[in-house]
Amino acid sequence: MEFLESKGIDPPYHKPVTAGTKSIFPFLQLPLELRNQIYLYLVHHPTMYKDNLAVEPIDMFCNWGCVESGFCSIAICLTNRQISQEALFILYSRNSFTFQFPIDLRNCGSSIGQMNTNSIRSIYISTESRAYPRWQFDSVNRSKVDTSWAPALIDCDVRRLTFLSVSKKDLVARKTPYGLSKAFIEAIKHIFDRDQEKGLRPHLEFCGYDEDVKEHFPKDWLVTVKP
Repeated sequence: MEFLESKGIDPPYHKPVTAGTKSIFPFLQLPLELRNQIYLYLVHHPTMYKDNLAVEPIDMFCNWGCVESGFCSIAICLTNRQISQEALFILYSRNSFTFQFPIDLRNCGSSIGQMNTNSIRSIYISTESRAYPRWQFDSVNRSKVDTSWAPALIDCDVRRLTFLSVSKKDLVARKTPYGLSKAFIEAIKHIFDRDQEKGLRPHLEFCGYDEDVKEHFPKDWLVTVKP
């Protein structure tokens, strides 16, 4: 109460609690910045943070029951529509996500909804192998599609990406001497050019590539290379 009064905010009114009654805290009367802090405690990954994003990524299409028991509680999203939208924004914007297959990234918008997809800021592409066919039948759009990473990045609904990590294990076809295909380079530039907020600096991370990979991207981008 003292905190709210110090900010010039009238504290929420509580009805007197009598025997046999329950007190309900007026959560939505709290300022949004306080609610966001509460959501962050519930749905963030409990690992070290960098630039307000969780370093350890979450598998986008994992068993969310296991995820919840492991690091966060997403049950608050079932409270009501407003709380669900606010909590889901924190979940998707403040955590990092791994996509194991290109077709999962392509269909992200239809899988988790456009609003949640637009909240995603950080993506890891880190598959263990390319032991799947290049052309697959897309059950969502009911058509045969190219499932390599370049068209997946171009066709996906992610609009405000700020961080992308790429593992060398992901790309094998038509490599340049630096390990990146021309199509993939253009796809990366394309996804960072979408609806970007002013002042945001794209951050690319390459694992297993030569330092020369930096030459393919604008000088004002932050491009890091790891062994």
